[in-house]
Amino acid sequence: MRSSFTKLRVAFSCYTRLLSGCGVKRKEDMQGGKAFSVFVVLSYLQLTSPKLYSPFCFFLIGLESSMCPPQFISKLLEMASRAIFDPANCFKHPLLPLRQESAKSSTTRRISDYIEIIPIEGKGLGTVATRDIEAFTLLYTESPAGIAIEKPRQPHITISSIAEACRKMAPDIRARFDALHEGSRPFQTREMRIWKTNCFGWDPVENRNGFSAIFLNISLINHSCLPNAEYQQNFKEGRMELYSTQSIRAGQEVTISYGSKFQYMVASERKAYLRRVYGFTCKCPACADGPTSRMSDQRRRLLKKTHYCGIMGQPAAPNFSAVYNINTPNSIEPITLVEEQGFADGMQILRPGTAGLLRREVKLMYDEGFTGSKLLDCMFTQAMTSLVVMHKRMTDQRSRAPLDPHSEIARCVQLMQASELLLRQMTPASDPKMRKMSQAKDNCNQMWNVAIPEPMTVAQCKEIIPRIMSEEPDPLAETIWSSRLF
Repeated sequence: MRSSFTKLRVAFSCYTRLLSGCGVKRKEDMQGGKAFSVFVVLSYLQLTSPKLYSPFCFFLIGLESSMCPPQFISKLLEMASRAIFDPANCFKHPLLPLRQESAKSSTTRRISDYIEIIPIEGKGLGTVATRDIEAFTLLYTESPAGIAIEKPRQPHITISSIAEACRKMAPDIRARFDALHEGSRPFQTREMRIWKTNCFGWDPVENRNGFSAIFLNISLINHSCLPNAEYQQNFKEGRMELYSTQSIRAGQEVTISYGSKFQYMVASERKAYLRRVYGFTCKCPACADGPTSRMSDQRRRLLKKTHYCGIMGQPAAPNFSAVYNINTPNSIEPITLVEEQGFADGMQILRPGTAGLLRREVKLMYDEGFTGSKLLDCMFTQAMTSLVVMHKRMTDQRSRAPLDPHSEIARCVQLMQASELLLRQMTPASDPKMRKMSQAKDNCNQMWNVAIPEPMTVAQCKEIIPRIMSEEPDPLAETIWSSRLF
C-alpha cells in the first residue's frame, strides 16, 4: 500500500513537471479535469508497466483533441517516441533517474577509443581496455569539473572554496559528483569527503599544492601499487591526460597509483594508508600475501634507504610505519631537485657513490615493475650523472678512471636518449621540464664531444631499455654493487 502511494505521489510530481515543460503554469488552464487524471495514470503506468507506456501514449494521441490542449498532444508524441528509441530518458521525474537513468550512466560506457568504464567485482566501477594498447599511448583526456583552492594551514579557505566549486557545477555534473566514492576521512560535509577523496593536484602557476581539481571519469580509475597507467597535467590545454605506461591487453583493467611515495612504502604501510584515506584494502600483486609481496617489500625498503639516506644524503628515511599518525605519505618531503647550469641537481652528483646509488635505484624500480615517468626520469638523471662523473674523473689526473669507460659511455648515452624520448611521448609538449631535459642532454653531448646521433624511434627505445636493464646485476646483492659505487 505504501509503495503504491509513493508511486502515485511520484506520478503527481511528474504531472506537475510536465505542465511546466509544456508552458502550462496552472492546472486550471487545462481543458477539463480528464487530462489531469490521464497524466497521473500515465506516469503511474510508466513506473509500473513500462511495456504498456508507449502504446498508451499513442492511444491518447488518437483521442479527441478536446481532451487535451495541442501542446500536450505534441508532448505525448515526443514522449512516445522516446519510449521507443530511448526508454531510459523517455520521462524525466525526481525518482526515476535513481532507478533507471543513474544505473544506465553508471554501468558500461565508453569514454575513449581505448578505455571504457564498467562495474568491476569488489571495486565498484573501474576502467578496462577495449583493445590491445601499446605502452606510452594517450588513452584519454578530460577537463576539470571543478577547481578549488587548497590551503592546508587555512582549512576554512579550502572548505569554502570546495563548497563554491560544487555550487557552480551544473545539475548533471553535480549528480555525477555526488555519486563518487566519499572515502573514510572524517570531514564535516559529504561534499568535502567526496572532493578530498577524488581530487587531483592542479596548479597551472606552479604554486605547489595551490589548487585541486575534480575529474569525473579519471576519478573512477582504480588503484594499484603496480599501475599500468598514469596521469599528466596539461595546463596549456586545461586538461588531464591519461597515458599507458606498459602494454595493456584488451579487457585488462587500467589502473593508476593513488600515492606519490608508494614506491618507498611496504605493503603494510600502503594498506594502512589506503584504508585510512580511501576505505579499501589493496589486493594488487605487490600487496597480496605471498613470495611476490615479500620480495616487493624487500626491494622497496632498499629503494627507500637508497633514495633518502644515500642519494639525498638525509640522516634518516621517513618513517611511514607510524600508521595511526599517517595523514598522507607526503608529510615528509624529500629534498627537491633543482637545476644548476643545465644539470639536475640539488643532490651532490660529484659526491663519491652518488652515481652508483642512482644506478641501483633505477634497477630496483625497474625490477619492481615501475614503468612510468618516475622511472624514466630516474633513468635520465642516472645516465646524465654518470656521464658528468666519468668526465670529471677522466679529466682529473688524481682520480682513477672507471673500468672500460667507452662501453659505459655508450650505455649512458643510449639510456639518456631513450628515456628522454619515451618521457616526451607521455609529457605535454608545453611542459617546461622537457625543455630543461633537452638542455641537459645537449650539455652532456658537448661535454663528451658526442655527435648528435640519428633520432631513435619509440620501438628502438623500448628495446634498448630492457636490454640495458637485463645486463645490470641484482640490486639486492650488495657485494656486487659495491664495485659499482664509483
